[in-house]
Amino acid sequence: MVALQALVDAYRDWYNTTRWHSVCKGTPQACWDAALDLGGPTHLPAQVDALVLRVKVSSAGKISVRKRLIWIGRDRAGDHLTALVNGDHLTVYDTGGTAIGHLALTYDKNYLGPLKAA
Repeated sequence: MVALQALVDAYRDWYNTTRWHSVCKGTPQACWDAALDLGGPTHLPAQVDALVLRVKVSSAGKISVRKRLIWIGRDRAGDHLTALVNGDHLTVYDTGGTAIGHLALTYDKNYLGPLKAA
């Protein structure tokens, strides 16, 4: 069994670091290392399909996202939150990364909320 694993490890190494791949015009490992927008082995992937915002809750309990006021609650006044906008969907997270709630962003109203529980 050990010999089989050694053979598989050697093949994987050859496949990723030696074998030429015509699609990426290099070895798979070289292509992955150069793919910074996909993350590569040492980088976080680029966020291209969503908008991440750091927002502060006003004294009235609201945040502003894409020119829309969203009711969060006065109990969170002064808190710094993270808002993730994915298309027309908003999810709000606390500083610990726990989802507070979500809602659909509509563009026919300037004031939205409250958030639906996560």
